Amino acid sequence: MTPTQRHLTYLYLLGNLALSESLARQVAQSWYGYEKPKMSFGFGVRRWAANAYTRVYFDFIRNVPSIARNLIICDAMKDKFELEGVAGFYFQNVWKLNLDPSRVAILKPYRDENRLICGLLVYTYLNDKQPRLLTSRNLPKGTKAEPYYPERILV
Repeated sequence: MTPTQRHLTYLYLLGNLALSESLARQVAQSWYGYEKPKMSFGFGVRRWAANAYTRVYFDFIRNVPSIARNLIICDAMKDKFELEGVAGFYFQNVWKLNLDPSRVAILKPYRDENRLICGLLVYTYLNDKQPRLLTSRNLPKGTKAEPYYPERILV
């Protein structure tokens, strides 16, 4: 699988996942340093919320899908993309993502030097200092995640 094919697969996946407004606000404040206006009403707060949501949304940070949404997205992707060889996907009667929605909170793209998505970082909570790469190693038709920067994971 080429890096471009992998990038398009992950991009399609992230494009079909949701981003809640509350997560967008939390990420914007915690990761990007957006400060919420002191006023709790008015145009300033709405504009701040819209800017924060837009920044996080276009960085393709997403909530982890529910089990049902996971199956629906993977079913749609199986005809469009070759999922075998993409870390995080595995086949067990149907294609699935190796995610547990009860344990995981946030997905963030892991990019190479050309800004192509080469994997997904999984955060178990907002201020997680050690995110892990999504992998499907040791699962049927699964693939081990290979860090592009083996000496560190870029956050």
